[in-house]
Amino acid sequence: MVKIFVEKGESVSSLAEKIAALKDDEVVLVIPKGSSLKESAGNFQLLKREAENKGKRLIIESVDDAVLALAQTTGIESLHPLFQQDKFRHSLSDIRPAGRKKRSAASTPRKGRGGRSTPEAQQESVAQSSAAQREIDEDNAMPVKGSAEDALPPISRRPLAEVAAGESALEAAERRRRFLRIPAFLKKKWVLTPLVFVALLGASLWGFSKYFGTLEVTLRFERIAWGHEADFVAAKNAKEVDVASRTVPAEVFTTVRDISKTFPASGKKFVSRKAVGTVTIYNAYSSRPQELVATTRFMTPDGKIFRLDHGVTVPGAEVKDGKIIPSSIEAPVTADKPGEEYNVGPIPRLSIPGFKGSPKYHGFYGELKRPTHGGFRGEKAVPTEEDIRAAKKQVREILEEALKTNIFDQIPKGFRVLPGASEITILELSVNEDTDAEGNFGVFGKAKKETIAFRDADIKNALGVISQELHPDMKFDTIDITYSNIVPDFSKGTLSFHLKADATLMRRFDADELRRILAGKPLREVRSIVAKIDGVEHTKISIHPYWKNIAPENADRIKVIVE
Repeated sequence: MVKIFVEKGESVSSLAEKIAALKDDEVVLVIPKGSSLKESAGNFQLLKREAENKGKRLIIESVDDAVLALAQTTGIESLHPLFQQDKFRHSLSDIRPAGRKKRSAASTPRKGRGGRSTPEAQQESVAQSSAAQREIDEDNAMPVKGSAEDALPPISRRPLAEVAAGESALEAAERRRRFLRIPAFLKKKWVLTPLVFVALLGASLWGFSKYFGTLEVTLRFERIAWGHEADFVAAKNAKEVDVASRTVPAEVFTTVRDISKTFPASGKKFVSRKAVGTVTIYNAYSSRPQELVATTRFMTPDGKIFRLDHGVTVPGAEVKDGKIIPSSIEAPVTADKPGEEYNVGPIPRLSIPGFKGSPKYHGFYGELKRPTHGGFRGEKAVPTEEDIRAAKKQVREILEEALKTNIFDQIPKGFRVLPGASEITILELSVNEDTDAEGNFGVFGKAKKETIAFRDADIKNALGVISQELHPDMKFDTIDITYSNIVPDFSKGTLSFHLKADATLMRRFDADELRRILAGKPLREVRSIVAKIDGVEHTKISIHPYWKNIAPENADRIKVIVE
């Protein structure tokens, strides 16, 4: 006879394999309370069929009444470990208390001569002892409330013990009664309270382990070294990675910056300059437009003359409800003479001397909304050639430095910018030699920067395809890429370069799939599944709390670490 101790979560297929592998003709399955086998009677039918096919006698041993009932239902021999004997006999559940009988004087054993009992008296005594045994069992029977398991079939159990030699049936019955009754000390409050506490603590620990337990699986995969060198081209016209031609898509990023800066002029010069400004010309005369030629005069109230820089056409006025609503147009003007005295304004009305003596004189007029400026006559600071050269150089350097910093702000994350893949072009450097009141002149600069960049992911994808030619089941664990011979062509939008890749490869692995597979599996099966993963050189399995022997049913509580 061979005993197999079944784990709570062990599957019926695993037990069937064990039964088939045994050479013994008699097998005892010791099934613990709460085993998953009792979820279906089909599990016991499968075990019975497997044992019969192999010509083996199958016995179920368990303290779980539900397991024993299912075993009996399917025709499998079963026994309770507390009531087992060398041979199967009627179980206690088969015994029914007999009606209580009163003992009478007639029931006293008859004695023969010399005070000894006759054979007939001895037989009668044994019968009376058996009746007394039944009376004692009935008197000490404890009422049992109905439960869900009352509906299960009766469970056969063996008698507690044989009647010992020299022991009467009454003594044997009393011994069984003492064994079955609840000890008196358990009924005391000071004993019951700790027991309730222990039960609640056990239930709490069970709930914690079921709903908050975790499983951690650490895997260390084997690595192999891999290297590759090749010439690549990144092109803005490429739409996707072309491994055959070693081409990846590229993007050209352009940014423009401008700056205005003043510099002190170190030269001196006699200067005669006329003031300049902008005049607004009004037509409050008629709805017809009026042409004004270049150099048309506008006169301030104090007699200063400003002339149009070029000819303009003043639009016609709007006539609404018999009233004229003036129209207007702006035009540049220059003072008639040089000097600071022509730096005037704002002035609300300037007359046009050319219309004097005609109705148009009052219908056309000008306005200086902003002061005129630049009028000067005398010695003034002016920039020298060296001043201008130094100012332009400084503005150029400022633009280049600004573009070097700004371009990286515009390139999205994930793009690779190689050294030498950028170009700065100065679009404009203009100098205003007219110094201000502090003797400063101005320089305006404008420049752009173009940068050719490609995605790191495209290069790694291309190298991944190349590596799979020899290692189809592997992926990159680490990779280091160095670039050289970088040649940009901004007119074509291409960037050619040479790369060298040094990498380590590891087997492809789906951690999410493993978590799904392990969810709810017994710890022994978890170890078996993990041990079968290809390419693993070291594993570590940790479960919390430590007494839990089943993986969490929630895959989110299973953590897979790949080292």
